[in-house]
Amino acid sequence: MEYLRRRVVPAQKDIQVTPYIRPVTLQSTTHRVPTDHGNMYVTLCTDDGKLVEVWIIISKAGSCEKAFLEALARCIALGLQHGVAPAEYIDQLQNITCRVVGDGDGFIHSPADGLAKVLKGAT
Repeated sequence: MEYLRRRVVPAQKDIQVTPYIRPVTLQSTTHRVPTDHGNMYVTLCTDDGKLVEVWIIISKAGSCEKAFLEALARCIALGLQHGVAPAEYIDQLQNITCRVVGDGDGFIHSPADGLAKVLKGAT
């Protein structure tokens, strides 16, 4: 089973990362994603048209699942703010399966797969 698709990238020396300074206001869109764990709401925030934050709330899940999805969203936002392309997250999250839910636009295999579908639709 393939857990992580890795790309070999040559090491770069003297990489300087500029900290992202978040403005007070961002543009955002919220997407409802049906999952077997309840409806998941994914909010994508952009700064000058560039995706910089992701917020995830799931309606009926327990506190551990909510906490895990919040942690995932924070990690994704940090990567986006430092130049990781949304396609990298889509590639890793799509088709992760727990309980499949049918939807008018296809099937949602898990909250992670639903997030990948939202990111794919936004890019």
